[in-house]
Amino acid sequence: MSDPVLPIELHPASLRPLSYRVLSKKHGLHIKSEALAGLAKYIGHKYGTNWNSTQCMNFLDNFGKIWKEQDRGLFIDKEGTEKIIREVTDKENKREEASIVSRKEVSLDFLTSKKHLATAQEFDSIVDHSLKETYVINEPQIDWKNYFQVVNYDQQPIFRFNSLKRQLELFRRYPQNPLSPANLAQTSSEVEMFLNRYNLVYERFIRDEEFKPTVTRIKNLLGRNGSRFLIFGLISYNNSGNLQLQDDSDAIELDISRCTFSMGYFVPGCLVVCDGIYSKKNVFHCLSIAHPPAEKRETSMEIIGNLDLLGIHSTSKQITKIDPDLKLKLMTTEKQLDSHRILILGGDIFLDDLNVLDALKKLFAKLTQTFVDNQVDLPLSIVLNGPFTKYPLSCSPINSSFSSIASYKAGFDSLASILEKFPEICKHTTLIFVPHDNDLWPSIVHRGTSSLWPHQPISNTFITKLTRIIKTCLVASNPTKLNYLSQEIILVRDDINARFKRNQITKPAPVEIEIDIEPAQVSTEDVVSDKSISPEIRLARKIVKTVLDQGHLSPFTTDIRPILWDYDPYLHLYPSPNLLVLCDPSAPRFDITYMGCHTINPGKFLVGNKCNYTIYYPSTSKCSSEEIFI
Repeated sequence: MSDPVLPIELHPASLRPLSYRVLSKKHGLHIKSEALAGLAKYIGHKYGTNWNSTQCMNFLDNFGKIWKEQDRGLFIDKEGTEKIIREVTDKENKREEASIVSRKEVSLDFLTSKKHLATAQEFDSIVDHSLKETYVINEPQIDWKNYFQVVNYDQQPIFRFNSLKRQLELFRRYPQNPLSPANLAQTSSEVEMFLNRYNLVYERFIRDEEFKPTVTRIKNLLGRNGSRFLIFGLISYNNSGNLQLQDDSDAIELDISRCTFSMGYFVPGCLVVCDGIYSKKNVFHCLSIAHPPAEKRETSMEIIGNLDLLGIHSTSKQITKIDPDLKLKLMTTEKQLDSHRILILGGDIFLDDLNVLDALKKLFAKLTQTFVDNQVDLPLSIVLNGPFTKYPLSCSPINSSFSSIASYKAGFDSLASILEKFPEICKHTTLIFVPHDNDLWPSIVHRGTSSLWPHQPISNTFITKLTRIIKTCLVASNPTKLNYLSQEIILVRDDINARFKRNQITKPAPVEIEIDIEPAQVSTEDVVSDKSISPEIRLARKIVKTVLDQGHLSPFTTDIRPILWDYDPYLHLYPSPNLLVLCDPSAPRFDITYMGCHTINPGKFLVGNKCNYTIYYPSTSKCSSEEIFI
């Protein structure tokens, strides 16, 4: 039991430095005099002479978080302060009442019946044990099926970052049809798309604890010739074909002839940090270019107030935050369901290829045999990554009875015929289909080239036979998000490594310039040059670091990778997921964890006579790469 606190009368002027350090500096809020007086009165009564303790700082920190979660603005007023103080007081009273009720449930008769001659230590242990039993009995059971959902890009609420309030705001929720004329984006959405991406990454960049830089805006470089600066912006090519960096204030031409690149890919559309010198000709001579550092999921979730970004726990009218108690229960349930596993097959599952169908048949036979012989549960779900046809489809066949569209549907019918022989899989396992560029309907227009992202799911028309024999068969968008209890899993099918290589910015031959550069200013250290690491691992690290540092699944300009402007927030990796599946046959298979984000690539499904797949175990957050020879 804690010692009693002697209340004091705390002067607002004494509390002002502490409130500035927590509320203003950390949360970007400004407190008015009346509100400060109300806080001082409450803190003096609550904490007494310990008003400058860690507990008081934690209270102010929670106060700032609640204020931002409730979207009360930048200025803390008296009325809002009184409401939040009442909310905090009510919650504390309810917790105290709950603890009193729990203690009363441990009756003396129960204790004496268990131990007639109990010592003091045994008495304490019995009380603790009985309390645990009480909580277990009263705790409601969680049905994991309610928290296992596929969230396509047109089902997730769309948030945008407000740079003035420095927080996420709901932009759009669940349109009926994202490609209908009524829901098409405005022309201003393309500009807002990159501006939103810039503000989000810049906010993450400037709050990094290990790297606190002084970033100069490009418009402030004018007239400061020969000085060294650190600038941040989006790298691209201007109308003259020269490299430029652009932020929300201006753009400047870059000279990278003497530049050192950090680890990762650098392509037009990336947000980068440039260290260099500004010259008279309005050119920025880069000495080094790097990606902004990524951020762990826990940190990002805390900053945004644990918002339910997927809309799993929210109603149709209001987006709420994830309840901490519910999250703890979900995590506990995950540990208990240790038999759950998700099978992620490699890409290029061509259903019009007999070898691929034979490989799938052998895989299903292995899963069924393991289930029968070793009593190992079947996978919770199997993810099949497209494209599901070798060649892009055409809308003008010579003979309609043998059209490419009919053959496309025949591929799924062939898969259904195979699955009919494995009823246990059809009964217990969920099939998830993730499309690619060759799949319908984008391939009819783009003929297999880079189409609009995100991709719409495959039409249910093509899987009618599958839905008749399989209990749960889902067609997902590309990318798609999978919610499993407390975990967020992102499934992506994209040849992103090949696109990185095609559009990578290369350093030209050095050109003599009339500025003085000290040798110590140019770093010659290259993170990728470690010869003890295999080339496959170095390439995997390069891909993963680029994607997570950029916080985006497609860090390219729209001429390289077209994007549905209003749905660009769906491609953001903020906060980073628990598991990111980058299915890319153009890259080697890998399993890497970076900044707490577990990233895997199952590779290509069929390579020679070997089919590849990866098993993910949500209870331990671990993966195993498997293969079967056919």
